[in-house]
Amino acid sequence: MLHVASLDLTNMKKQIFICIGAIILITASSMAQSRSGNTPTTATNSVGNIKNANVVEGCSCSLSRGKNSNKYVFLSDDEKKNAWMNIDGRDIKLNFVSTTQTKRRSRAERRGDRFTDKWEAPGITVRIDYVVTAPMTNDKEYVDYGTTITVTKNGKTQTSKATGNCGC
Repeated sequence: MLHVASLDLTNMKKQIFICIGAIILITASSMAQSRSGNTPTTATNSVGNIKNANVVEGCSCSLSRGKNSNKYVFLSDDEKKNAWMNIDGRDIKLNFVSTTQTKRRSRAERRGDRFTDKWEAPGITVRIDYVVTAPMTNDKEYVDYGTTITVTKNGKTQTSKATGNCGC
């Protein structure tokens, strides 16, 4: 009876050892695949950092995902003629379509004011919803914004948050 129990215990140890080995191999293979970049992705309209941030000079609007970041997800000239975004790994030039921003001569923008800009490129539309977080003052010639950026390409939409400013 002791001999039968030791055989069962030996077989059980072998099975446990084989299972642990298989788990280690699967985990190592999965980790190697993710490091090599071969992991399939389902992300669409991936918004990235603009590769050439020198596309806009002078007064401009710049938006980034991190505070005080020099890595921009959106850049435009101050006159809203052209803008740039990196979408799916490529810097894309956008053309201005419309804005809901009014040119108020009676007062400057105030904290909480909102407006929307729309931009487009072939097959791509971009909507940026702005909220004033810090208005222009005598000490600074720009307005700080919190934004929601919505990119639609090929019928798929991605929305992300960014912060930044417009001015000189």
